[in-house]
Amino acid sequence: MNKTFLIIMNIITGLAVTALTILALGISGMAEGPQPAASYYWLLLFGVWFIGLVMQLKKSTRVIGLVITFLPILYFVSLFAIEFL
Repeated sequence: MNKTFLIIMNIITGLAVTALTILALGISGMAEGPQPAASYYWLLLFGVWFIGLVMQLKKSTRVIGLVITFLPILYFVSLFAIEFL
């Protein structure tokens, strides 16, 4: 794969996952409900993205890392599509 392509895709997915995770943390109402830590489960999506990014550094796991990097994006897209369609 082209190294420039990987860098551009990682920047785009990283910015999207970070922005959507912060948005989800803000909307989820951190002070509501009996379990205040429940809103921190959104950070798992950022963790999945980061694991995919780290896997891309090794040549043998680069393709799997690219797929894992897109999983949080696909989750957010499907979540918003189900909510608004």
